[in-house]
Amino acid sequence: MAKSIVAEQLASQVAYATLTRGIAHEIKNPLAMLKTRAEIVLKKKEESEETLRFADIINQVADRLNILIIAMLEYGANTRTNKESFSIQKMMESLRELAEYQCRSKGIDLIVEPGDACQVFGNVNFIYQALLNLLVNSIQYTPAGGKIVLSTTLASYMDQ
Repeated sequence: MAKSIVAEQLASQVAYATLTRGIAHEIKNPLAMLKTRAEIVLKKKEESEETLRFADIINQVADRLNILIIAMLEYGANTRTNKESFSIQKMMESLRELAEYQCRSKGIDLIVEPGDACQVFGNVNFIYQALLNLLVNSIQYTPAGGKIVLSTTLASYMDQ
């Protein structure tokens, strides 16, 4: 019986370590975006409308990082209950604002085509983080002169 308790504890520790590594990856990409935005603010040295917009973006990203940290602390909690209806267009616009400078600085065209989809039902923070990870990876691996397209298509899904 003692062996099964030790095995359970070890499995739990391995699962937690895996989760921690995953969250570290989740935090790394937004922090890179924060660093880019902070550098822009420092170069401007003025409180223009653009600077305030950058500060707002930084605050939004910091809030999302806090949500990820809370998720880590609540490891094992039921994430299915955190679903809500949200605007995919607003999410795509937020992603565009976050990535536009980095794309421009690398010579990448960023095109956003929100399509017909309006409201999405799901965990808004997890979906945002997944899309942000895809976008950051796309920016990292798209050569200068390349193009990244964010688009949506209306689809249906039955949650069983």
